[in-house]
Amino acid sequence: MTVSVAACTAIVCAVLAGCSASSGPPQTAASEGSLTAKQKRTALRLAQGEVRRLARSVTNISATIGPGNLPLEQSNSGHACASGTVTHIRIIGTFNAAVAPPPSAPGAPPEDSTITAEEIVADAKTGDICLIQVRVGPVAPEPGATILLQK
Repeated sequence: MTVSVAACTAIVCAVLAGCSASSGPPQTAASEGSLTAKQKRTALRLAQGEVRRLARSVTNISATIGPGNLPLEQSNSGHACASGTVTHIRIIGTFNAAVAPPPSAPGAPPEDSTITAEEIVADAKTGDICLIQVRVGPVAPEPGATILLQK
């Protein structure tokens, strides 16, 4: 399940700096193969910044690159992805935050709102992060993704 930063609790919104509603992944294409050495370094640098902010432990960092744009209106970081190429980074692990669970039916147990992954979309040419989202529930690296860290 992908949860936009808009669905998070007030403390997570403050930490993630900016909220946007989204019912799914950004409108960008899937991977077009392996990342270059420079793209790997950039993806790892961006992931490490987020890991320092929110992660307690990380089991996997993966990245894909492909065509796409993300206009400023859809960004929750204040940056647009306008170069025509975006990097998708997925950080899987345990995080120091949780999202507010959706309301459950009376008598039903609440859904687990533990964050299991953070997803970053960044402009591949500038390295600017243009979207940050979190996921709850089971998650795995994207098929075909370049694995940057595996524990």
